[in-house]
Amino acid sequence: AGHSDPMRGSKNACARAIMFMLDRCEQRGTVDNMRMISCTALTNTLRAGNQQLRNANNFPANSDGTAVDVSKLRLKLVVHDVAQLYTSLPHDVVREALAWLTSTYKKTVRQKQAFIAVPIRGRQAKSQIHGGRSQNEATATTWSLESITALVDLSLEFSYLQLGVDHPLRQTVGIAMGCPASGALALTALAFMEHSSYQKIPAAMRPRLFGLRIMDDLARAVVYLVDDAQTEAEADRLLQATKYHDSLILEQTSDPAQHFTRYLEGELFVHEGRSLDCRFFNPNVVRLNPGVDSGAVSLSYELRCEKLRFRSWSSYGPPSVKRQVIYGFFRRMHGYGLDLERTQTEAGTQLVIELLHYNYPVQFLRSLIEQATDETICPLSKCSLLSLRELVEPTTTRRPCATPW
Repeated sequence: AGHSDPMRGSKNACARAIMFMLDRCEQRGTVDNMRMISCTALTNTLRAGNQQLRNANNFPANSDGTAVDVSKLRLKLVVHDVAQLYTSLPHDVVREALAWLTSTYKKTVRQKQAFIAVPIRGRQAKSQIHGGRSQNEATATTWSLESITALVDLSLEFSYLQLGVDHPLRQTVGIAMGCPASGALALTALAFMEHSSYQKIPAAMRPRLFGLRIMDDLARAVVYLVDDAQTEAEADRLLQATKYHDSLILEQTSDPAQHFTRYLEGELFVHEGRSLDCRFFNPNVVRLNPGVDSGAVSLSYELRCEKLRFRSWSSYGPPSVKRQVIYGFFRRMHGYGLDLERTQTEAGTQLVIELLHYNYPVQFLRSLIEQATDETICPLSKCSLLSLRELVEPTTTRRPCATPW
């Protein structure tokens, strides 16, 4: 399944065709699952989740005919990791999931004989993938659903692992880690399981459950009425309603005793028990003191050096590359906070302190923040960062204190 695989290009194209089918079915509402398209879609996904869950119509009306009071709605959040996803998926489950997807796709596009035109790398833009036959086989190849199924069957049948030098082992359970098609097959299998689970939930109860998933990182939230044992019990049953194959193990990563739960590059939490929210995660502890001294924000902080994200000033190449790396950090913050100003101010402060710890020049950081576009760093966060004492009153002798774990 490695780079020496002569069918690597075909498997990559096959994977893109599978993802095209899944995307198209999701867009048209014929596949219902928890897949989130990208990490940066987290905030918009949470907004949609809050809109769905915080709806009084999710519960029967009161005896007098009035709707349930929205202030009584409470949310519960549980986060899991699907352990060893690739190595645990049985081949028959993968085949069943692909058969379900191809069948659903044909019904979605209303074609008995469906084709997908996949652009050839370097000859046509990836975004030009489309349903139907290729108009130019020199720039895009035509895939039938039967050819997709045949290549997946071939990949599963001839999947080998190397043990030592002279001992190839055939993989009879799980999908190959290095195969380009494996990611698409894993996503298809999970979508199949989630869609099947949703179909078994009563229609009136379905809006009380909301889920989001990036590959094997799974988060689910349910809504219930405060001080109502029946609706809380129903919420707990909904959390158990999403059924995955017995071979897959869900490891819970959330702790009911902890307010924040790690998820991707952020932390998920339920704000005051009423709405889903997230914040950009940084393992360094930086606390903002609300007091203001001479126009600069007062800071107290400690750095946990084993967990720093950035390396020294000598890393990442010339200053222009360093700028893009740091700007990329700020752009990713857009996906981790319903309040962008708060997210970029708090996480940006942590980032500035960390960069100063690694001797990034103060003037470089000030210039970087000042020249950032409003799409990269929002104006209010930019003002807050530029007013940090460490940037307003630079010093060459004092460095942030570092404490071990």
